[in-house]
Amino acid sequence: MRDERDVVRAVRPLDTDVRAFFVFFGAFTEAPDPLVFLADRGLAEGDVFHLLASWQARILADRSLQKDALGMLARPTGEVPEVEVGPVVPVEAPEKAPLAATSLGFVVDRPALPFAAPPEDAPPPAFPPSLLRPAPKGLGETRMSFQIDKPVLPFAKKPVPAPEAVPPRPLEPPAPPSLGQTRPAVQLYKPALPFVAKALAQTALTFKVDPRVLPFAKSGPTNPPPPARPLGDTAPAFVPPKPVLPFPAAERPPAVAPPAPRPPPASALAETSLALPINLSAVLPFARPNPSLPSTRLSIEAYASMCAEIWLDPPGALRIIARYGLSPEAKRAEDAAWQARFAAAKEERATWEKLAIEAGARIRAGR
Repeated sequence: MRDERDVVRAVRPLDTDVRAFFVFFGAFTEAPDPLVFLADRGLAEGDVFHLLASWQARILADRSLQKDALGMLARPTGEVPEVEVGPVVPVEAPEKAPLAATSLGFVVDRPALPFAAPPEDAPPPAFPPSLLRPAPKGLGETRMSFQIDKPVLPFAKKPVPAPEAVPPRPLEPPAPPSLGQTRPAVQLYKPALPFVAKALAQTALTFKVDPRVLPFAKSGPTNPPPPARPLGDTAPAFVPPKPVLPFPAAERPPAVAPPAPRPPPASALAETSLALPINLSAVLPFARPNPSLPSTRLSIEAYASMCAEIWLDPPGALRIIARYGLSPEAKRAEDAAWQARFAAAKEERATWEKLAIEAGARIRAGR
């Protein structure tokens, strides 16, 4: 409980003698291990915090103690005092007075510091009249009126007269007879169906409907349909001599003439053309490998990674080549095969060097 804020204990003479406290605090801050320094004297961190807060409050409240503390703070002298630790006592916080016990009259009757209440027979304070400032030049001839002719509610002492009654707005006179007798420019007819049955005969075209055409016509005796007229001479004007589809096959397939041989190139082209050697292995991805090159067990990426690991860790070469599935003899045969391939293709050697450098950088970054 010595580290809690709601408890405190007496520590003599550190809580009564300011010089002893400064000497003790200086030794505490200069100790190699401050916690061991406190433990040897039976104290804890909470005791030091309580002492600091207590002396800070006292120094702020006492002028003479401030001067003594400033003189001793420059260079505290003396031996570290012996500490007597007392029992743990809870901190007693000052009780707040209840609001019900506070006298409102006591608060109101007394003037607030540092002001003093004026005597009872003193005249009311007179405030200087406010002077009207001229309008700025930017407003031109505009004049601003600051005079208030009527008191502002709700502080008015005199009753404010009721606002003047607004006379009712006169009703608009009826339209002149000339407008009332004006006829519309468009003559209106009777409403159309379904309101009046005769409107269709007056406004629409007259036509007859054959009830046989309507599928929802009522069943009943109907007139027989008229006989169909003969088509007469409607035969086609010509007869096709042969069917169009599906194209009759010929009796013999036409003979196909062999293509004519290409003429030989002109002599001028042979003299001016350049002979450009093309490496088919670099251009065509499906070109067959050269059978003269020796075969290898590892790909170029795996071989580059193995070489990079051996360069970075020479003592572990046997362990590295065994991880790649090679023995020392197979490693020498693999090196010879790759050297032969590098001698035959310089591009492949450049690729191997690039892959080995990248593998070495990855290995160093992963360490």
